[in-house]
Amino acid sequence: MQVEESYQRYLDKVEKNGLNDNASTDRGRFVRLRNENANIFVQLIIGKKTANNYRYIQNLLVPDKRISISKKRSLTYDFELPKDYFDLANVYAKASQGECLNKTLYLFEIKEENKNEILQDDFQKPSFLAREAPYTITSDSINVFYDNFKVDAIYTSYYRYPTQIRLIDPSDSDSKFNENFQTDFDDQTEDIILSLCAGQFALNNSDPIYQALQQNAITKI
Repeated sequence: MQVEESYQRYLDKVEKNGLNDNASTDRGRFVRLRNENANIFVQLIIGKKTANNYRYIQNLLVPDKRISISKKRSLTYDFELPKDYFDLANVYAKASQGECLNKTLYLFEIKEENKNEILQDDFQKPSFLAREAPYTITSDSINVFYDNFKVDAIYTSYYRYPTQIRLIDPSDSDSKFNENFQTDFDDQTEDIILSLCAGQFALNNSDPIYQALQQNAITKI
């Protein structure tokens, strides 16, 4: 859906639900509101973890992206996450030991607070022979634990952020939309996001209808 059409549908939805647009949602406010709720929508889908719902965000999936090592530490090889990373779908590694090169390594996530216990456990610590290793995720990287082997690269399948719509002139709240940044979603999905926007608008303006609007949007997912 084109951004201008999305904006007009949002205004229609607000008017239809009898909301008093005291602040008047100009294009600048709509950009912020719509981007925030598009991100919320993706998080709701990922949180539900059902195959049927993932269809809404399938076009946001980036499959098997190779990431080279960014830093080696005493316990981990660190791999910087892509700038558009939103959430992880899958990850595996390629590792080498001696003349045994480029072997697939199964990775499993652990919590930072459990790492010492796991690294001392013969059945969970990094093992090239068993072709497995634990990892943690920080705010900007995937950290793969190793022992006496090298982790050459990781391959991630991840969900990227939905395209963040923009104005041609961000300093002008009435500027036209930048057509180079269009929405990622079809009409049905965009309508759900706009319902979330309308609910957020009502909440911001202390209108009790926001609960009904938000619940109506969520039940469509």
